[in-house]
Amino acid sequence: VYSKGQFSVQHFTHVAYVLRGNTVHIYLNGALDCSMNLTSPVTLNSEDFVIGYDGLHNHANSAIRNLRWYNYG
Repeated sequence: VYSKGQFSVQHFTHVAYVLRGNTVHIYLNGALDCSMNLTSPVTLNSEDFVIGYDGLHNHANSAIRNLRWYNYG
């Protein structure tokens, strides 16, 4: 799922990734940015969790100052 939102340099942006059933939602600053229905269930794996990298060559030129991970909604 890719966000449609625009991010400003030097400004805080709250990003929330929510999984409800088979639908993924991304919220930016509390507003729904995009959602996507998954064709198969989410499963756990041993792959790395990455933020700001597309898995090939592109890395985001950004910083994460505060990260919280929750397994409940």
